[in-house]
Amino acid sequence: MRATVVIPTHDHGPLLKYAVACALRQTVEGIEILIVGDGVPAEHRQLVLAVAESDPRIRFLDYEKGPRHGEVWRHEALKQASGRIVCYLSDDDLWFPDHVETMESLLMEAEFANTLPVHVAAITNELNTYVVDLAMPRFRQLFHEGHNRVPLTCGGHTLAAYQRSAGWRTTPEGTPTDLYMWQELLRSDENRAISGFRVTSLNFPSPYRKSWTLEHRVAELEHWSARISDENQRMALSAQLVESQGRVAATSFVDRLYLESVAKRSDSDLASLADARAEAIRQEADRKAAVLERDLIETSERVRQLEAKLAASDRDMKSLRAALASEKIRGEAAARRRERITDELKQQTAELRRVETLNHEIARSSTWRLREKLSRLRVIGRVARSVARVLAGSGDR
Repeated sequence: MRATVVIPTHDHGPLLKYAVACALRQTVEGIEILIVGDGVPAEHRQLVLAVAESDPRIRFLDYEKGPRHGEVWRHEALKQASGRIVCYLSDDDLWFPDHVETMESLLMEAEFANTLPVHVAAITNELNTYVVDLAMPRFRQLFHEGHNRVPLTCGGHTLAAYQRSAGWRTTPEGTPTDLYMWQELLRSDENRAISGFRVTSLNFPSPYRKSWTLEHRVAELEHWSARISDENQRMALSAQLVESQGRVAATSFVDRLYLESVAKRSDSDLASLADARAEAIRQEADRKAAVLERDLIETSERVRQLEAKLAASDRDMKSLRAALASEKIRGEAAARRRERITDELKQQTAELRRVETLNHEIARSSTWRLREKLSRLRVIGRVARSVARVLAGSGDR
């Protein structure tokens, strides 16, 4: 099998037949079409079954409603895939007859590829493109930064590359499901990626058609399906795209010139702003310098006053130390005098006691010999000596 076509669907039963019809008109033989039902409502199931029964190459995989957009069912479907490459088609988009052939050619030299993304404006019917070139590392980086440049209908990969990856799984809220899968494929350096620049599909973004009825959307797809079925109309679509993109390029060029002029004015404004800011900074610096200088003068004066007070305190301390030293000397001299006087008093007291003792003994003596003996004694004090002499004289008489 050369290619597996995966068409996820939920409640677009009336639109599905247009998508499947263009898949069946591909120039490549040997394709299988897997319609992956994500909880298809009862009112749409009969329409889907009718489409599935219209061609043996189609299989309808009818799953219950899964999380988000039923990405897990896409994974289950690809477990059954037998094509060398896998191409995706939204149930409200259209392919040109050579889309799969173009994708097959691109995927001969890469593992992931896209054809030129072309979307139809909801009101004006203008054809517009997303700029992308997966061969450039910067564009690959954009995908990892959250910028999707490849709608589901334009993307495809080899089955082998898919089997090496984590595959389709429930996408985190806020992230487009197709972007989540593309990020997975682009994460591996082993997977080469390439972009084609031929128009092979038309994308009709649902977010811009939310207010539309199914009848309105059916009428739109019927109109564009008729144009795609005719080769001349397809060529006219390519010419229309060139014309549309020419206007976009002209508008972009004018916008670029305008932005350049705005940028120049902005540069001038920024330069003026920078000068004004520099002047404001200088004035603020001068003000702060003046304040600091005044504070320095005041601080110097306070330091001078403190130094004077410290000098006076130092002199007072020296005087106090001198006074204390003098008082200490006087105190030591007084202590020595007190000590000397005390010693003399002790000596005199001892002498008086001896005199008293001697007088007592003399008073008790009645013999001459005793008086003579006593008269020869060395008495310490004059008083004792005089008393002894008197007593000795009266004894002789």
